[in-house]
Formats: sequence, structure tokens, C-alpha cells
Amino acid sequence: MTSNFILTPEPGDDVPEPKKYGVDLSLQGFVGNMSDRATSIADAINNQAGGDLHPELATHLQKVAELSAQLQAELDAIKAIDPDAFAKLKQV
Repeated sequence: MTSNFILTPEPGDDVPEPKKYGVDLSLQGFVGNMSDRATSIADAINNQAGGDLHPELATHLQKVAELSAQLQAELDAIKAIDPDAFAKLKQV
């Protein structure tokens, strides 16, 4: 059984170019956003009265914020040693 669903374009056919998408996610941007978001959620939990989120989440989110800050400090140290280090690592 053969399928006629796959067609080979003929010369002169109008074949659109497929769209190409790229995502450039920097580690530093990710860490900064994670830290900011965890801190704001932890603050919201601490300030809410009778909310839906479990109070123990604040402790864990604060820990995520602290770890994110430590990771950001390490990324900054790497950048201080070699400002192009992350660009070089992308090429590996």
C-alpha cells in the first residue's frame, strides 16, 4: 500500500520557506529570573492571610532564592575571570 500524501515539488511550484525560530536562553538571565520569582512568591506567602499555598513553601522558595544568588555569584566570578567564557562554552 502506498500513500499519496507526500508530494515532491515540481519545478515552478510555489514552495514556502519553513520558518526558523531560535531561542537564546542565557544561564545568567535564567538564574536571575528564578531568584526574583522565588523571592516574590516567598514574600507573597509570608504576607498572605489564609491563602491557598502551604506556609512551608516559603522556606523552600527562600532556599531556592538563596541558592540562585549563590549560583549567580559563581557565574559572575567566571565572567570576571574571562568575560567571553560563556560564549566560548556555547561553541564547544
